[in-house]
Amino acid sequence: MGRRLQLALVLLLGGAFASAQQATPAHVAAPASPLNSVVLVRAAQGDITLPGEHRFAQGSGVVIAPGLVATNAHVVQGQRTYTVLHEGRSWPAVLRAVDGGRDLCLLSVPGLPLPPAPAAPAPPEVGQAVQAVGFPAGRSTLTRGVLKAVWRFPGGVLLQSDARTTPGSSGGGLFDDAGRLLGLTTFVFEQSPAINFAVSAGALAALLERPSGEDAARAADPFPELVQTIADHPENQPAWEVFTAEWTTRNPADPDAWYARGSALHLKLKQAAAAPGVRELDEALWTETVAAFRKATELRPAMAQAWNNLGAALELNNRFPESEAALRTALKLAPDYALAWSNLGHTLFNARRPREAAVALRTALAYRPLDGDLWGNLGLAEAQAGAPREGLAHLEKATGLLPNHAELWAEVVRLRTRLGDRRGAAEAIARLRDLQPHRADEVAKELAGK
Repeated sequence: MGRRLQLALVLLLGGAFASAQQATPAHVAAPASPLNSVVLVRAAQGDITLPGEHRFAQGSGVVIAPGLVATNAHVVQGQRTYTVLHEGRSWPAVLRAVDGGRDLCLLSVPGLPLPPAPAAPAPPEVGQAVQAVGFPAGRSTLTRGVLKAVWRFPGGVLLQSDARTTPGSSGGGLFDDAGRLLGLTTFVFEQSPAINFAVSAGALAALLERPSGEDAARAADPFPELVQTIADHPENQPAWEVFTAEWTTRNPADPDAWYARGSALHLKLKQAAAAPGVRELDEALWTETVAAFRKATELRPAMAQAWNNLGAALELNNRFPESEAALRTALKLAPDYALAWSNLGHTLFNARRPREAAVALRTALAYRPLDGDLWGNLGLAEAQAGAPREGLAHLEKATGLLPNHAELWAEVVRLRTRLGDRRGAAEAIARLRDLQPHRADEVAKELAGK
């Protein structure tokens, strides 16, 4: 997984690597079985068919069209040659397209005689019977369960089931009880093996339209922010909050459960604090949120994202020294964690340490140079640190990236006024008036009163 986040999601890859001496898959079932459309996928740096010892990553795949296999991007990430195996036979494959955001890829397999898996009707229904088919340890396996939930994320759907999957199943199929494809099995939580996730097969349609070529073969980043993405999506609430409460009750020793619980509560806390007319933080909710993240860090001290979110939650209640300590722990664990650098900058700014805040924000921008909010925050920190012209330049860079962000334009108006640039301030307030007339009036009254 990416270094920024260290959730113990087990990407269902066959161990770390496998050797070429492993057994070939066992005989599959009758022609009507979905096992006939699921294959073993091996990816390596060189040709594994040549004599000698070879190291390769191993996963599963599903035939979705004649000569075309879908699998997870993390199965092939960083490799150069690809082989599909079934019933002791093997076929060379070519990488056709990759979608790292959904952890999907397509392999073109000329001459593959296997039947494509039929598509399941949409949408899937929670409670329906499912079966997961893959190649853990290089052998075909079918497990049965129930579809527990359907979670939204940008551009796709994640299907949660309790059909158990183990390493080697990445890219295998999640099917309905009629053998029709619902999605590709992708990951399971390490200490809660009955919580499995599959990427909906519906996301494959867009991937089929992608042109093949060099751009399609870039390495993928397999869902490094899964839990946060689920928690943040409006359609998943409040179901995600209920689910995480049940998860921590059933698996109280699972740090992922506590992190997921904290993420759900943290979002609820922020939304409540931002509601119109609210002036005080919900202390009970804040205490529960912090406790969840602390529990996650106690159970897995190396979980960088739990330390980051703990720091962000502490900052909401002006607990700046504690927040800084948590965020610096996150950065010690993951020095390239851009969000933690950003949160550290925010904490230091609110603690009235703008010079140090600017240093943290510049570090975050080294990893996320197109983040308009970061450029805006850097501009504010520099202005407070006694460098208003540098701050203005960075605020205007922010408005270039986020041209409809009214608050950024309000800050540009204030800073241009401070620098004596009346014409520039007038142009900026005119832009603000186009976006939010009432906000422009408020800023004009504020400046007139000084």
